[in-house]
Amino acid sequence: MKKIIAILALGIIVLLAGCAQQQQGQQLVQYVCSNGTVVVDKNLCPTVQAGGLEPVRELTIEEELNVCSGMPETKSGSFENICIMGVAAKHSDASLCKKLSQDQRVTCYSMIAEVTENADVCLEAGLQKDNCFNNYATNTNNSAICDKITEISTKDNCYRDFSSRSGEASLCDKIKTADIKNNCYFQIAQRLGDTAYCNKITNASMKDNCLQNTGNVHVQQPAKP
Repeated sequence: MKKIIAILALGIIVLLAGCAQQQQGQQLVQYVCSNGTVVVDKNLCPTVQAGGLEPVRELTIEEELNVCSGMPETKSGSFENICIMGVAAKHSDASLCKKLSQDQRVTCYSMIAEVTENADVCLEAGLQKDNCFNNYATNTNNSAICDKITEISTKDNCYRDFSSRSGEASLCDKIKTADIKNNCYFQIAQRLGDTAYCNKITNASMKDNCLQNTGNVHVQQPAKP
């Protein structure tokens, strides 16, 4: 009886040893579940409740920038630059604009200023800050931002352009450069059909031209409701 038990025990040991060797010889397959869990059997992944959403891990900023890397460049522009601007605007992070080429940075700073509704973001644009302020003023239709521009001709053109679009004559009074100021009054006189603004022009030939042409301008009356 003892011999039979010993033989059976020996057989079991040999069988287990063979199974262990077979398991070591096989490659262990692993599965990654939607929530990031690693399992050896995909059936062990946690189930998603009906109507529920699978958990999604948010990418870091660096991972998002890696997605932008290597995007193609076409004649109309660089998709990589557009992608970086999108990431910068998404996170309201003006420091990411420095990853762009010099000629693209002002657009990036202007975009973030608009997204954050904070024109002072343009101060981070360095030498391009005046162009950034000018873009922000135009895109947000806010003539008060022209006051933040330091370079005189850029500021004057900002006032003149707003006056031309809005018909706000008082903006012409803020202009320092004579030629731009005269041009502003000329455009206002034509727009409003009012020769009083022609008389504000200091250039004699331009004033005469303004007076002659303004008198012939037909001012379109607003349509009756």
